[in-house]
Amino acid sequence: RNLAAVGEWGFGAGRGADRVVSLSIGPGAGAGVVIDGRLYGGHLHAAGELGWYLDDPLLTGRPFEHLGDKQSLRFFGIPEQATKMLEEANMQYAAGKLALAAVTDRQADIIAPVVTELLDYATMAVGSVAAFMNPEIIVLAGRVVGGGDLVLDVLRHRLAGNVYDPPGLMMGALGHRDVVLGAVRLVLDATTLNPADSLVMAD
Repeated sequence: RNLAAVGEWGFGAGRGADRVVSLSIGPGAGAGVVIDGRLYGGHLHAAGELGWYLDDPLLTGRPFEHLGDKQSLRFFGIPEQATKMLEEANMQYAAGKLALAAVTDRQADIIAPVVTELLDYATMAVGSVAAFMNPEIIVLAGRVVGGGDLVLDVLRHRLAGNVYDPPGLMMGALGHRDVVLGAVRLVLDATTLNPADSLVMAD
């Protein structure tokens, strides 16, 4: 995830921004953080391990009825069936057959409960990152990208007024190339800059 963040910052959706978080949701939830051109690892390089952070007391020990328990989400990620249903919902949204209000109001007769829970899970992760890191841009990656504009619009709607200075939300531009290009960027920086000024090496 660290290399993915460097890749998106250097070559992708976060290019040109000073503070970028690449947030992967499904499998699991985790983030890489670039601040002022430097990869931020935190103490013991555990920054961005959101799977260990999402411990809202209301959710602790309580399973998502459709997605499964939080421990499974943490280690195994979003079920493939939920991802497919999110993709289908996004296609309906793009075709104008699904209104944003129906999703944000959680109208069970229109939007599948598992999709609602997946969007709740994404909201919790994005909201947590936005509140604590206050990044300029959050680049979404992982299985949640199948939700396309539906995911982006739902998250923007929910963050507005609920998070101070909501970040720009974008889908990753590099796909599976983000990690490779992140490694390329690190090598370029390490060989063309003073090593003391280059990005911290990712794991």
